[in-house]
Amino acid sequence: MHCPGITTVNEEGVSTSVHLNFTRAIGFFNTPITVIASEIANKAKNLSEAIDILRKNRPTSGWTFVIADAKAKEAAIVETCAEGIAISHPENCVLCYTNCYTSEIQKNREYAPSYTWVENNHSRYTRLKNLLLEHLGSIEENTLAEILGDTFDPTVRKNVALGHTVSNAANVSSAMICYEKDALWVGDNPVPANRGVYVGYKISSLLSGKKEEIGTIKGKQLEKHKEEALRKFTEACFVWEETASPSKCLPYITKAIEMDPEEPLYRLVRSWFFAKTGRFKEALDDLLHIEDSHLSSSRKAQIYLWIARINDLLNERENALRYYHKAIQTHPSMDIQKAAWEGIRK
Repeated sequence: MHCPGITTVNEEGVSTSVHLNFTRAIGFFNTPITVIASEIANKAKNLSEAIDILRKNRPTSGWTFVIADAKAKEAAIVETCAEGIAISHPENCVLCYTNCYTSEIQKNREYAPSYTWVENNHSRYTRLKNLLLEHLGSIEENTLAEILGDTFDPTVRKNVALGHTVSNAANVSSAMICYEKDALWVGDNPVPANRGVYVGYKISSLLSGKKEEIGTIKGKQLEKHKEEALRKFTEACFVWEETASPSKCLPYITKAIEMDPEEPLYRLVRSWFFAKTGRFKEALDDLLHIEDSHLSSSRKAQIYLWIARINDLLNERENALRYYHKAIQTHPSMDIQKAAWEGIRK
């Protein structure tokens, strides 16, 4: 049976979790990632065999497999791209991953689409690793559900609905595998899937074609109004993906702001929707409202960059230049620096 997936476990107790990476090493005639994931699920009897499959099958682009062998109690991270693989083993009994390469050889091939991507993934990785080390030796399903639902952003040192957090607004699936207890726990929630209820199933029953529930586990969540506001924000994102119509998204994002006015990034996103519909004054009002919010320096630089751009659209060139320079002075990331200098030169 062809059964690729983001997260899998087979009868032998070999489980995999697949993570996206951006890389410069691509090969259009290599093996699709779903085919590789399916082969591991169907054929690998242990960690060694899973790694052998990855050695023989190069993917088209950048992917990382976190692989665990429940019977042998072994695990590894296998970072892949079209040119080869790199293997990492547990450090201090902990193995975790987000979406940035950790091996030197793959780092040299990596492509960072933006500094925000880098900051987000390194922040989440550091937070996740610290939480696992903190609970080392006492990680049960309830503990892991709390860790997966964590909303603490280390760049601003507070719990936030949107930010560089383990529980990310883009988490569309979430699962916990406990092979020794014959249990697979699946996040049964709207996006983000890892914040809320997990439903448990017997692995042995699933492998024999049956669905036998064994109970539920309640994960970690923010205050009710913050969670409900986040739902409206994700709905706005879905509408944008489905329709590419900013005017259709605005009612959802506005509702999110009304429900949780303290979350600055809702206003940042709404300012983009306003700008796309030509409502530049309203876009600027949102940006100025969050200019002094508690944000990381890279986020602040993004805010300044957009304030500058909107001022240019309003023919306020002097204000635009002032904010382009503020963006340059606030953060050294290449993408923000390049965009700001383009704004200054035009």
